Amino acid sequence: MVLSLVSLCASEVVSDHSSSPCWLRWVPRELYRPLLEAAFSSSRPLAVGELVQRWPERSLRVGGRRKRGETPPNRLCIQALLLAIVRGLSDQR
Repeated sequence: MVLSLVSLCASEVVSDHSSSPCWLRWVPRELYRPLLEAAFSSSRPLAVGELVQRWPERSLRVGGRRKRGETPPNRLCIQALLLAIVRGLSDQR
């Protein structure tokens, strides 16, 4: 599998969660999807939560059909995703 430069950079960026508060406010909306995919693929639940809380669009599509041999998403990443969504819903009230 050949990864794109965007995918490689996204994996590197989400690997250091401690710096995410600094860079997240400057991320263009086009990069949120690759960053979220990188956070899921490298099992980074804290990055998943941060990205979902700051998701720039009204809708968030996750999942889909897995390819043969592809591992399911990390359980902690799924929990972080759901917690961030619930937190976002309760903040809007």
